[in-house]
Amino acid sequence: MITLGLIAMGVMAVILLVMFPVRWRLLPLMSVLVGIVWQMTLVVMPVYLLIKEMTDLAICFVVYLVTTWLLKKFWYDRLEE
Repeated sequence: MITLGLIAMGVMAVILLVMFPVRWRLLPLMSVLVGIVWQMTLVVMPVYLLIKEMTDLAICFVVYLVTTWLLKKFWYDRLEE
């Protein structure tokens, strides 16, 4: 499964490098990876709350805040470009 994911990421990187003549070619790829982690934190946080794992919930919330900041800085702020 990981091999298939790595192959897909490689194909996506090649397509971004070849097809799109922009300054930040691989930035969308990083935004997709950060977005996947961000979405997983949104799914996992309620589960940790229900099973009362407060330490894991706190760690997940910190990861959520960091990925939200990264998405704002590298994706949302650059939508106009």
